[in-house]
Amino acid sequence: MLASFYLATSSSSSKQTQIGSYVFAVLGLMSKEIGITVIIINISFLVLTRYCLVSWGRILVNLFILMTLTLVRVTFNRTLPSFIDQDNPASYERDCLTRFRTYLIIYTLGSST
Repeated sequence: MLASFYLATSSSSSKQTQIGSYVFAVLGLMSKEIGITVIIINISFLVLTRYCLVSWGRILVNLFILMTLTLVRVTFNRTLPSFIDQDNPASYERDCLTRFRTYLIIYTLGSST
């Protein structure tokens, strides 16, 4: 993911760096959804930091790659994900305060490691 981000945001916007960024995104997609996430981060970074300098063709190519990778990932799984109550019990809790407290504890414990 870092390699794709580095190549996508490097000062040289040659075809080789763009292709390298997409190759690393595809490799990230093979392990998990990291490939999709890195394309979203690349687009966001380019739009937010280099709004005047970036070509909109580059953004459109990134959006096309994003949609293609998403479609590949969904068809690769062959089914949409289905979740049951045991997968995430806090999300099925009816009381908002209990849900909030549970997520707060999870984020606090996750950030302390």
